Amino acid sequence: MRSVLSCLLILFFACTPLIAQPDVQVGKIDPIKVIWGPQIIYAEVTSSVDYPKFLSASVHIQFNGRYLHPKRAYRTNFLLEPAGTVAMPINLEIPPNFGEANITVELYDVVDTLDPYFPDQKLTEQRSRLVFAVPDELFSYMQERITMPPFADNSPLFDTEVARLAFLLFREGKEDREIARMAKIDSVYLRQIIWKWKYYNFLLETAQDTTLRPTFPIISTAEAEELKPVADKLSEKLSSLIQKNMKGYLKVRDSLVAAGKVNEGDNNVLNPGTLINRPYPMVTAMMLWYSLGRGFIAGTQGIDFYNDTDPCNVHIPLWMYAVRGGDLFNGYQYASFSIDQGSPLVVFADTIPVVKCPELYPYIDRLQPNDWQYAPDGGPEFCALDTSLAHPVLRALSVGTDKILQPAYGELQRIVEKHEPGSFVPGVRWWFWNLVATRTTEILVKNGTITRFGNGHYRMEVIKR
Repeated sequence: MRSVLSCLLILFFACTPLIAQPDVQVGKIDPIKVIWGPQIIYAEVTSSVDYPKFLSASVHIQFNGRYLHPKRAYRTNFLLEPAGTVAMPINLEIPPNFGEANITVELYDVVDTLDPYFPDQKLTEQRSRLVFAVPDELFSYMQERITMPPFADNSPLFDTEVARLAFLLFREGKEDREIARMAKIDSVYLRQIIWKWKYYNFLLETAQDTTLRPTFPIISTAEAEELKPVADKLSEKLSSLIQKNMKGYLKVRDSLVAAGKVNEGDNNVLNPGTLINRPYPMVTAMMLWYSLGRGFIAGTQGIDFYNDTDPCNVHIPLWMYAVRGGDLFNGYQYASFSIDQGSPLVVFADTIPVVKCPELYPYIDRLQPNDWQYAPDGGPEFCALDTSLAHPVLRALSVGTDKILQPAYGELQRIVEKHEPGSFVPGVRWWFWNLVATRTTEILVKNGTITRFGNGHYRMEVIKR
């Protein structure tokens, strides 16, 4: 009986397949510390093969903040020697934001550290949830959001709540050590961030006492409350005047049709006359921004807010501003004008476009533009532009605007200089005009003067023949 049992056991083991052991086993991974700034955690990894292995660690950080939600991604590569157990270092940096940070650490066994990750290469995953509370000394400051220009939320220089509070506190005359104490942030880490702000000309040492001050204006709640009625009044006057001038617009358009320069009802976006038949972009993009906004914001200068940068970099010290307050004190349109190979290029969106930035954020240490993309449903509609056709229409739409723009410009300057002498700069005028253009568009759509279509995002450029 025993011999029969032994034979059965031998047969069982002979027929049972061996379970293959993975080439790399992962043991303990250090917990992530609840601190802002860079840190290194270690993962215990063991090689069971007699040749080197490449490992790669991916770290994703996503904040659910009070009003900003920064995210970060980091990648650490490591060469694992044969047949040994070592501690693999994993680099990460937690951005200084309040709220809940969800952090995912993944380890991959890769063939090449430059390759993208694949699901079957994943060795393990660790998830962490960290909470960063608002310190008592900053609680009153957090009652109002600090808003910056379009796309600033994409930049790691400005996408955290502590960063925006720091600019406000510097404006109040506080020093970096005091700000670090109030925010409970490591002073060395804060100085690293400050160095970047100084490098890109967003902070400047004063000549008198070498204290740091923002190079751009910060509009207080009291100032915004005083300026908003000025913007509202100007919007009402502009919308009323545009509604009145629509008859002149249609008359000019009809004369262009009669002259054979514009095809009536043509929907061919490659035809430069098609834009003339579309009152919505003609009024919003071309009249409010291209015709009136450029002069109001920058005088005779051109307006290319993100020249030599992009919506992920936002290296725009000339145009930068900050304002305390939420949607009530901020417009939500975006427009830009540039010259592309000698021809005008106009980009307009009646809501700030959503863009996808490079995941690993390499761009704060270099100036060249990055590979950014519009969100799938946020790209612009193309329209051919012929300025010789557009200008007669714009002149008809703009009749009488000087009489209402000049007093508003003077009132804006008076209030701004009263609150902060020397701060009547292009950035402030950009913020104010966005408020005016947004409100004017809302009125014109509501009263039926113009009708919105599509996603309200346009790219208008001259087609060279």
